[in-house]
Amino acid sequence: MTGLLGDAILLAAITVLLQIVRDDFWNLKIRNRASLALVGLYVAWAALMGGATLPGDLLAALILFLLTLAMWLAGAMGAGDVKLSAALGLLIGYKALAVYAALLLVASVLFAVTLALAKRSRAPGMIIGRLRDIAQSGRAPYSIPIAAAAIPSLLWRAFT
Repeated sequence: MTGLLGDAILLAAITVLLQIVRDDFWNLKIRNRASLALVGLYVAWAALMGGATLPGDLLAALILFLLTLAMWLAGAMGAGDVKLSAALGLLIGYKALAVYAALLLVASVLFAVTLALAKRSRAPGMIIGRLRDIAQSGRAPYSIPIAAAAIPSLLWRAFT
């Protein structure tokens, strides 16, 4: 990123992403305005950078959009996850897309294992109870592994 303003945009994007995770975890919903906020932050960042990375960023967004759209059509994820992925593609960019993909694979496996363990758990608690409910419902807040992969990818892009 570029200086203090770039760092502020990065921090704002991570903050929005964490709010998305919180809302998705409790409500299984990603609001359009949250994904649009990420797009707005990207526009500010791209303006700061003079648009130098725009083609690669658009390509990353398109790739993630098409992949997640196919998953939505197959019933594997919600439409909010598709919009979130496209918005994050802009911020992650083509340069960090491979890092994101590798981290997303790891985060997805860990999330699936966590849900499987939570489903069998008898432990008390609000979080474990919610994980148990999610596991039994067959619907999952996929923003959790998306964010777990996106945050380090955003940092990698910003500081390399």
